[in-house]
Amino acid sequence: MEQTCVKQTSNTVTPEPQPEVQAPQANEPVPQPEPEGTECKCLKVKPESKQYVGMIQGFDQRFEANNCEVIFLPTNTNEVIQAITEIINNPDYKEHFSIKGGGHCYENYVFNKDIRAIIDVSLMDKVFDAGGRLFAAESGGTNWSLLKELYRKFGVVIPGGSCYSVGLGGHICGGGYGLLSRKFGLTIDYLSGVDIVCVDSANKVACKKLRKGSTVEEDQDLLWACKGGGGGNYGIITCYYFENLPPAPQNAYLVTVSIDWNGLTLQKFQTLLDILWDIVSINEPFFAILHIMHISAGEIPFLFQSAFDKTEYFYENTYSRFIAALNTANIGLKESTIPIIGHPSSTGILNIAQQLTWFEAAQTLNSSGPNQCGKYKSAYMRKRFPPHQSEMIYKYLTMTPSDLADLGRKFPDDSNPDYSQFINDLSVNPIINMKQSIVQVDSYGVAVNDVGTTDTAIPQRDSVMKLQYQTYWKRSPPPSLEKTKPIDRYNRFQDWMHLLWINQMFKDVYSETGGVPDPYYTPATSGEADGATPLYLHSCTNPSPSLPSDRTVDGCYYNYIDDEMMSTIQHHYGVDRKEARNAVLRLYFENNLVRLVKAKKQSDPNDIFKHGLSIPT
Repeated sequence: MEQTCVKQTSNTVTPEPQPEVQAPQANEPVPQPEPEGTECKCLKVKPESKQYVGMIQGFDQRFEANNCEVIFLPTNTNEVIQAITEIINNPDYKEHFSIKGGGHCYENYVFNKDIRAIIDVSLMDKVFDAGGRLFAAESGGTNWSLLKELYRKFGVVIPGGSCYSVGLGGHICGGGYGLLSRKFGLTIDYLSGVDIVCVDSANKVACKKLRKGSTVEEDQDLLWACKGGGGGNYGIITCYYFENLPPAPQNAYLVTVSIDWNGLTLQKFQTLLDILWDIVSINEPFFAILHIMHISAGEIPFLFQSAFDKTEYFYENTYSRFIAALNTANIGLKESTIPIIGHPSSTGILNIAQQLTWFEAAQTLNSSGPNQCGKYKSAYMRKRFPPHQSEMIYKYLTMTPSDLADLGRKFPDDSNPDYSQFINDLSVNPIINMKQSIVQVDSYGVAVNDVGTTDTAIPQRDSVMKLQYQTYWKRSPPPSLEKTKPIDRYNRFQDWMHLLWINQMFKDVYSETGGVPDPYYTPATSGEADGATPLYLHSCTNPSPSLPSDRTVDGCYYNYIDDEMMSTIQHHYGVDRKEARNAVLRLYFENNLVRLVKAKKQSDPNDIFKHGLSIPT
């Protein structure tokens, strides 16, 4: 079976000329720092405020900032300057504050019990013509608000995500992508400037207006870092500026179908993944997603979208080839009976192929799903799935309640011995619902891969698939649970069981590369048991060795941040937490991490903006 990876490009896609923008320009005020000690004049939400309880929790119901004393709600850059000034002048707040945009952070970095102050930028959501063929979007907006404003006012698009409530603040600077990315690239590929509030070595707060073409090296390093280096690292971005945005497509071809889990053996499952690779590795700018749901869901939905104009080929034949290959392999198909969930898109049940206007298709896929508990992991793929990886994915997605109980016994939580009661129940009673547990395979590449590995902070520019491991659950006991067992203890057990399942699956899938998708890992040649260059030895300040050209995996995606990988690396290599953190950052940024650290030292020398996996100084 062919295993080589040819770098995809989008040479076959020629963007149409950008339409003239008719909307009026907006006057841009120049932010001025407030005098030291000035109290922030913006809206503040305190624990006694009616809206407080709804603002200390984000999308993931596991995370809550129930000790937060104040939430700042700025409406402009000046108020952001005032808020961060007040925070750094309060010793308790200075060490325990966070920045919130849309509230979709995958770890507890925004909402946790130690947070005392939050700067919530969600009221800063204007989109406007900034002149000179630039479009500006304040960082408090959402994917949907930006898409809608750009489309309706200007007839252009940005290839961001379609989960409507995800905030622009983290999505864009983390290298956001979506269903138009194979056609148009990543959001950061159009980013030409930012307004960012930073704190210097003397703790003075000011807004830096970074623009493409600046001759100041420090400014260019920081602007580059904002192109994929992620949120919560350098300061607070208040506004993004985009240039040369492509014209919005006119039409879209959209269809979903499901693969039936019934009769899907391991061999057929591996064939399914090979067929998927054969389709997504084609140099065509459609977008395809395979949602490999847990077997208890009964089916594996597949979504295919092609955005096009009247004169363009819309790749219906590619979808037909995919279906024909499944039929030839005797892989059963069925009409979808469950909605597609997850990121970057969620939708209801679709079965028939539809030719829609592109905006209709965007509305159809415009969902983030319900707020619930969740855990996420990611991996980039440059080649088709190796047999070991597909075997492990199949193993964990076909686990029965009894299998889950065995997993719990094999890796017990010694701090909660009472979990044994629930594990015994699980052997005979499905008290853990796995129907929302997924390995999602997104097509990637084409236009994404037209950009060089160092042109932005995102180095993964020759991957063809992006994987997201997801598991969701609600904190509500099933009717079958014995009434004698406390609900709060069951909820903690449920959290633990879902986290154990996804974390252990990830380790086993990538057991041949140290338990993580390590792109630096090389096979043993000396006969040693491990035989790889330890990932933790790759310094944050010195370039690493060249990446192996034949690697299959290519690290992880920073917007799908995963704290648990630090523990995996600690246990695998026997290193401390700091070394493990540096290793995980290498998974996200590879050799680009060196320049990101340089930008961090320049823009945030006192490490004011930090979280569990932030860029170090």
